[in-house]
Amino acid sequence: MWEDSTTQDGCVFPKVFPEGFDRILVDVPCSSDGTMRKELKRLQRWKVSSALNHHGLQLRLLCRGLELLKPGGAMENHGNLMKLVSCR
Repeated sequence: MWEDSTTQDGCVFPKVFPEGFDRILVDVPCSSDGTMRKELKRLQRWKVSSALNHHGLQLRLLCRGLELLKPGGAMENHGNLMKLVSCR
């Protein structure tokens, strides 16, 4: 099975395969809300704006991943993207 990774900006990743990718792993920037539960000091400094800080980038990465995905393909999120998208 062929697997590879890239360090290219995922928001503008080119359509390399016209038919799309079978699988895509998206590593989105973390909002750190999970860490808050473990570090109470973080909770004391928490603001809504902090949680939403990366939301735009997370959403752009999700949308581009879906555009590059083959119909019936699978996309896995490695981060907290789905939590923010589902809460918006």
